[in-house]
Amino acid sequence: MPRDPLLTARQGETLTQQLQWLTLFMDPLEPLWRAALDAVLSAPVMHLDSRGLPVVLDDSKPLESKLGSFWVYVGGSTALFVYSPAGKEQDGLGPEKLLARRQGYVVTSCSSRFDFVFQQPSLVPCGCNREVQRLLLRSGDPRATNALNLFQQLYALEDETRGLSPEARLSRRQTQSRPGYDDLVRWCTKLRPDEPPSSPLGRAVHHVLDHEAALRRFLDDGVIPIDNTVIEQLPVRSALVRKPLVASSDAEAQRAAIVCTLWSSCLLAGVEPITYLHDVLERLAHGVPPGSIAELLPSRRRALH
Repeated sequence: MPRDPLLTARQGETLTQQLQWLTLFMDPLEPLWRAALDAVLSAPVMHLDSRGLPVVLDDSKPLESKLGSFWVYVGGSTALFVYSPAGKEQDGLGPEKLLARRQGYVVTSCSSRFDFVFQQPSLVPCGCNREVQRLLLRSGDPRATNALNLFQQLYALEDETRGLSPEARLSRRQTQSRPGYDDLVRWCTKLRPDEPPSSPLGRAVHHVLDHEAALRRFLDDGVIPIDNTVIEQLPVRSALVRKPLVASSDAEAQRAAIVCTLWSSCLLAGVEPITYLHDVLERLAHGVPPGSIAELLPSRRRALH
């Protein structure tokens, strides 16, 4: 494909508009999307966005427009956007189907939607403690002050141990984070009888106790992150939360999922997206053996040089 159109700056456009424009070039990159799927499924820790992002299917008949969904995953330095067509779940790859192919840790906010799926012995659910912190903040209750101070300490330790080995991080968590988390659970247990789930503070208290095992799993393995913010902080996801993508068909929405996957994976891996897309399109045009496709993922960018 010609280099100039892909590298042309599109001044004044939102990220969502730029991504939609790039769908014109994405068909040859379907094998890379599948390689990203395999990479995320095989990662030591897989993150899952618990809520699908809406995709509007606009066929020029507004009254007949339908909604599909993007589901977002991260494994290591690879992001994955999966499109699930509206009313055609049996034809798509929704989160339940994808989780059925996964083994090991899955980090997500504690959503009842996945309770049945997480009963699979092959999956180990891990909770998002940032969600607990937000619930405590939103409660505005002065009784939550000590709990909020605890979360500041927990996250300060996570910052300090970010570059350490999983073993060293686990040791610090065991000695410094676990005692405070035990205090949090005891505090919630004491409050629970007098705080209904519908009250502002009750939402936080009941959330902690209802999902205690998943939320405190990071205390048992230094590989497990304390929360799911790696997904929340993806710029592409944030752009699609603000303004849903509009696609003319399921096929275009799938091409958009490829764009979002590779763009987000580039950002996670510290690779410039447009230059990367040009490079891999050029390489694919000259032929790449199927067994070598995964070497072209952004997380393996050095293999391109």
